[in-house]
Amino acid sequence: MLSGPAAFCLAPATVALILALAFVARWAEVAPDIGAALRALANAKIHSNATHSGISTVS
Repeated sequence: MLSGPAAFCLAPATVALILALAFVARWAEVAPDIGAALRALANAKIHSNATHSGISTVS
């Protein structure tokens, strides 16, 4: 078993795994908010286009 300062030294792969798991957990929290914001933006754009699509081309 490790003792002393070596006990606190994690392998780079372990550190990478911990960071990856933290990133995925955070992304899982944020993703629904991003999705809702994008849907709201898309809906606003669709309504905006529908409002301004009354431009007629009369020859």
